[in-house]
Amino acid sequence: MLIVLWVLLAVIIAVTVWMVLYFRFAPRIGGNPAGERLKRIRALRNYHDDQLHNLVPTDMNMPMSTMLKVMWTMLRGAEGREPAQVIPVVQFDRAAWERIPDDEVAICWFGHSCVLIKLDGVTFLTDPVYGERASTFTFAGPKRFSYSEHMRVELLPHVDIVLLSHDHYDHLCYETMKELVIQRAPNRVCASSLPSVSVHIWRSGACLHSRSPNWNGGSKSMSEPAPAKEPG
Repeated sequence: MLIVLWVLLAVIIAVTVWMVLYFRFAPRIGGNPAGERLKRIRALRNYHDDQLHNLVPTDMNMPMSTMLKVMWTMLRGAEGREPAQVIPVVQFDRAAWERIPDDEVAICWFGHSCVLIKLDGVTFLTDPVYGERASTFTFAGPKRFSYSEHMRVELLPHVDIVLLSHDHYDHLCYETMKELVIQRAPNRVCASSLPSVSVHIWRSGACLHSRSPNWNGGSKSMSEPAPAKEPG
């Protein structure tokens, strides 16, 4: 019995150490702003008390009863939440896309908030998530549905600007951002509505420049491009 307890204790310690190291060093976890990037964040008018605040008062409190109800629903699942069959999709026609004149507007939706947009000759890609899981881990967590064809980075046309709304895993995919670098020349700008996202972008090495909007009284003004190497 004593041996079993020692083995159990050793397993618990090993898992704990692994988790600490993973969350400390895994690139997909991202990082905290530092150096000049942190200085820019602290200079924002809505930064005080060591944190950023919503310009519009927003109630972020969730009653414990609601939280428990949501957690129970997620654990037990529900009928019809996942498709029983493969979802048919229309294959993306890159050649047809590239024939669209620069003075026309083109939009292609890849699911959720991932959209390819051509506007005034500039191609935007929003929240690209082509990885297998939208999760902290590569081996566990929400897995993508089965489609007749999954979108891949190599199927994309030239992308000028990647727009990232926030840093949830179903909007910011580490594997996809890395693939954008490996298979596409990193001559693009990444822009996000949250300063913290630029740190994750830098950690992934996904873009030549990353930018975060400076919210001043409701008007958006993009800050100067940050260098690819994290300052400070």
